[in-house]
Amino acid sequence: MDRELKLDAVSVGLFKGLALDGFQLSEKSGFEAGAFVAAERLTVKPFLLPLLRGNVVIKSVGLVKPEVK
Repeated sequence: MDRELKLDAVSVGLFKGLALDGFQLSEKSGFEAGAFVAAERLTVKPFLLPLLRGNVVIKSVGLVKPEVK
């Protein structure tokens, strides 16, 4: 993908899933050209039963205050 990623914090919980605070993904040329997509928080929540079997099935993806160019 050749893009840079910036995060302020990462948290993982069995029931809450993955949360990335201060999510920013750069334009292809880097952050000098600005952020391609940014959000106050990006969340990814998997279904629990498939996860316990070793399979990742995404239940939901959420963005809080997204900014997309």
